[in-house]
Amino acid sequence: MIHGWQTCIFFVILSIIYVELEARGTQWRCPPANPKCDCNSRLINGTRVPYRADCSSQNLTHIPEFIQNYTKLKFSGNILPRINRTTFENLWKLPISELFLNTCKIEQVEADTFNDLQSLEFIDFSNNGKINISQLASCFNTTNLIGIDLSNIPSLGRYVVDFFNTSASEKLKFVRLAACNLTSLTLEMFEHLQNLIELDVSRNILYSIDMTVIPPVKIFSAKYTELSDLNVQSKKSSLTRLDLSYNRFINFSLFYNNNHTLEHLEDLYLDSNPITFLPIYTFSRLSSLKSLSLCNITSHLQVFSGINNSALRYLNLSYNQISPKYSKAFLKNAYHLKYLKMDSVDMRKWTDRDITVFLKPLCATLDHLLLPRTYFKSIPSNALRCFKRLKVLDLSSNNISTWEHETFANVTIRGQLLLKNNKIEIIKENFFPRNIIDGYNGRPFLDFKGNPFSCTCEIHWFRTWLRTDYTRFRGSRGNNYLCHSPEHLKNTYFVEYDPDYEDCFGMSMAIIIALSLCGGCMVLVTLTSYILNLYRKRDPKKQDYSIFIN
Repeated sequence: MIHGWQTCIFFVILSIIYVELEARGTQWRCPPANPKCDCNSRLINGTRVPYRADCSSQNLTHIPEFIQNYTKLKFSGNILPRINRTTFENLWKLPISELFLNTCKIEQVEADTFNDLQSLEFIDFSNNGKINISQLASCFNTTNLIGIDLSNIPSLGRYVVDFFNTSASEKLKFVRLAACNLTSLTLEMFEHLQNLIELDVSRNILYSIDMTVIPPVKIFSAKYTELSDLNVQSKKSSLTRLDLSYNRFINFSLFYNNNHTLEHLEDLYLDSNPITFLPIYTFSRLSSLKSLSLCNITSHLQVFSGINNSALRYLNLSYNQISPKYSKAFLKNAYHLKYLKMDSVDMRKWTDRDITVFLKPLCATLDHLLLPRTYFKSIPSNALRCFKRLKVLDLSSNNISTWEHETFANVTIRGQLLLKNNKIEIIKENFFPRNIIDGYNGRPFLDFKGNPFSCTCEIHWFRTWLRTDYTRFRGSRGNNYLCHSPEHLKNTYFVEYDPDYEDCFGMSMAIIIALSLCGGCMVLVTLTSYILNLYRKRDPKKQDYSIFIN
């Protein structure tokens, strides 16, 4: 019988659940029916509050009314050819701080358009190529913005000095001017932008940049600018993040000829530059460098002998040609690396020993090892054994068909093991140690999608593992795991492969039981005879009495 206090507790719990469900269902509601906006919240100091409403690409011609106090509105890809104060009247009472109006076909902007959005700090106007620049400048002059994105407005290049020649520019901290037909960066352009923290001038034809005319920004991006020269010599830089990818640099002497000029630099991206000379000490003076990306830089480089920087934590060497003859010294002085990515690095000429000595300096620190598309035919048997703290091991899209049973013997993987899109036909139980098979708190996640599995009795164990522990396997449902052979099972779902016992052992269970019974009887008869024989030998007197008389 249920007591009164138990009933009371039950109803209290039920009420709490109901309130919680109601809150989840209504607290972050978007505008009803049309448009179909995506709204969400975020957790601040233990309290969930409205955060972002996303109404992008709905072909809307007006701003819908919102129920909650969102601070960020993404309205990209809609149709607002003319905007004024009333365009945003449904936002007047909301604390909107970020407004995305990119690709909205804006042409006309009235000066007081944003006067009633008191909390507005950032606007994205990018990809509105027909916008009236003088009207936009007048409108900008009435705002209190700290960030603005004007990328992909080609006509801005001719008026950029006048556009920022206003007191409103003095509050700006984030400015993006990608693809604005800029041809140079001058002192006049930045006269009122002295508080800048982040500047993006990518996709402009600049050839050369003098950083001394730019305010002491912390983040600077100049991708796709045909850049071959960057002057940073005159003063110490406050840069913490620098992106010079997809340019025309033939060397990176600016990083080792300017002693301590870039002492605060933490993130450096230099992908796809036609480098011809890269000495091993190139980055050794960047004492704060944590992340370095050097993808696709070896097309003109004769010698790529290594990276010398003990501060590095993240290194991306994808799409390069790296010779195994430098394997021992290549990462010798980058021994604090936690993340190494070498996507599409051709390692067909690398031996197991080359790979082992290449990775040896990283044994104690590395937790992300990403080696997809490196043309491995087998997993290097010795290279992985020293890693005790891997979170992610990615060997996807290689030519791996098998590996030695001891390969993973001492390896600990806490996050993900990715072996998808290889040439694996059979996976046996002794291919992995128990710590990977059994897992720990549902880890590691495993991904073997896209392999040409041979659905025979040899792989029956793996099929059972996949079915019983499917939550750990990425894409375990659907057609991600298919039988490729034998022919009569081709394209069968792998998890549905379930052979009968006689299919694997060539005889029925009835025959096996019969043989087992016969074997048991023979053992019993033999044992009985043996016991009787021992008994007769222990009592020889009884042997004189015989039914035979001589």
